[in-house]
Amino acid sequence: MPRPTRALALALLGALVLNLVSRSSGNTWIALTSGAVLALPLASLLLRPPLAGVRVELRGQRVVAGEEVEILVRVLNTGRRESPPATWRHGHPALEAVETSLPALAPRQSTELVLSRRAHQRGIHHWGTAELTTTAPFGLLRWSHRHEVIGSPLVVHPATGTSGRLLDGGAGTAAERSLPVPGAGMEVLDLRPWRPGDARREVSARASARHGRPVVLQRERDAGPTLVILASGGGSGPAWEHAVSSAASTALMALRDGQPPIVIADPPPSRIDSVGLLDFFAGVDHTGPLREVHIRSAAQRVGRGGTLLLLAAPGAAAQVRRVADGCPIEVLHVD
Repeated sequence: MPRPTRALALALLGALVLNLVSRSSGNTWIALTSGAVLALPLASLLLRPPLAGVRVELRGQRVVAGEEVEILVRVLNTGRRESPPATWRHGHPALEAVETSLPALAPRQSTELVLSRRAHQRGIHHWGTAELTTTAPFGLLRWSHRHEVIGSPLVVHPATGTSGRLLDGGAGTAAERSLPVPGAGMEVLDLRPWRPGDARREVSARASARHGRPVVLQRERDAGPTLVILASGGGSGPAWEHAVSSAASTALMALRDGQPPIVIADPPPSRIDSVGLLDFFAGVDHTGPLREVHIRSAAQRVGRGGTLLLLAAPGAAAQVRRVADGCPIEVLHVD
């Protein structure tokens, strides 16, 4: 429903004054003018502005929390009538609220605006709803229309530092660790069934006799450094945001040092590069809860000498320590 404006009150007051004057003077033209002024509110109701045909699209992009972002706004009139000049108001949990004026648009006409806004909340954000407001055609009634803002999401990355988190009391970063992986070496890493192409010297006679089939000794070689991040959503508040920033900083540092981190989550990052990692930590709140299969996989992939970082809601550390069975864990989010 439309809301009356101050102009409507003035128009009604003016019509009342003209009507009194016409009665006292007997002037027919003043009486007609009074009637015309009284007809304007009815005309405003009949000439309802076509706000429903106005579509607003925002182009999503990537930005770091706390930074200014310039957002391209495309406005299109999809209706059959000309849309009136209007005010567009958009409030968003990740952005400063904005109010801007939109011009009148002919049918199928569009225009583009660039708005500068500050992103203040990490996450992957859809645009939600906004409100169009106009007082057309006569300024007597204020019409509003809430609409869905369309466009690709806005990805707000966590703020990261230039030096990643130090692990194990400063004994070294993730880029200074090593993870045992199969290869040439002295230490036995695991047993596995024999496969065509394996050297005969790698077959263990004792283990083969015990298993009843050829078994190969997998030996260990250092392929470090290795960082394994076990991540789950569920946190909130400043401590959680600090933990997410710390995990992202450490992961990027390991990547810059030529040792891509292993990130175990549900779902995991789409790719292990700087953009993929930052996108993952931007949306880490939407990852699923930790399951035992994730924890065991993380503990196995850390191995001797590696580092397991836990980024999860308060209370998850006890479950991880129980399932990981003695694997050293660096907890990023503390109760």
